[in-house]
Amino acid sequence: MTDLADGRIARGFPHQAQSGGREPSGVEWRIAAMKASMLRSVLVPFATMAVAALACAQEAPAPTLHAGDKWVYQIKSETPAAGATTRHWEGTIERVGTGSMVLGIKPADSNLPARERMVQDDWSNQQSVNGKTTTVSKNFDFPLKTGKTWRVDVTQDRPNPQIVSLRNTLDYKVLAWEDITVPAGTFHALKIEAEGEWHKEFAPTNATASTASQAGVAGSMAIAQTRPSTVPPPLTGRFYRAIWYAPEARREVKSVYEDFDAAGTLLHRESADLESYQVQP
Repeated sequence: MTDLADGRIARGFPHQAQSGGREPSGVEWRIAAMKASMLRSVLVPFATMAVAALACAQEAPAPTLHAGDKWVYQIKSETPAAGATTRHWEGTIERVGTGSMVLGIKPADSNLPARERMVQDDWSNQQSVNGKTTTVSKNFDFPLKTGKTWRVDVTQDRPNPQIVSLRNTLDYKVLAWEDITVPAGTFHALKIEAEGEWHKEFAPTNATASTASQAGVAGSMAIAQTRPSTVPPPLTGRFYRAIWYAPEARREVKSVYEDFDAAGTLLHRESADLESYQVQP
């Protein structure tokens, strides 16, 4: 009989030589089985905890981007009143600077020159708001890891003559790694969700005056009417964002943007799926 007879050594049972060359008794078998069960009850939870800790510790660093890197997306835009439209958009990095880059954007099937736009090297967008350079959108806060949170809070005064103030707030959270399939393939990606609120305050409307003629027995009569200035009530609503960032593609491979009014009615939904990409090593 070999050391692996009946598979007993592999299962943790005692070797025959250790028990005087005899077969283990029924009591010894039960004791060995209990020990093996107790060992599994201790090791399995530790192994599970180790795997979970490794997943939590996995980070996605800021991507390294180069001129010529290109991504093509299928973008579907939906509004309840107008229905849905689908377009294919291509974005190519034209130039990389210190902390920012120039991205050329155009329809994928167009031969016209791309519209160039400056973005930050973490894919965030900055604009002049109330005379100050302000980050107005930030889908990624590198390094990304499960549980990380950040906020984007922007208030703009007089964005147009009809609006006195416009405030957008979004709270982001990195949820978990997951595999997601889009037309460009299947990617191991970090899912990020954001929820927030928009708030608009309006300027007073202008007072208006009008004159109408009314015919009577004594002749026509001019009637003047005046509509006083009024202030429309403020409007509020909600935002929802879901973004899947894949280090392999160096940006999102899928995103869903939704805007709602104060009653929770969907105003607009835009979803983007990566169709193809080319990035340098």
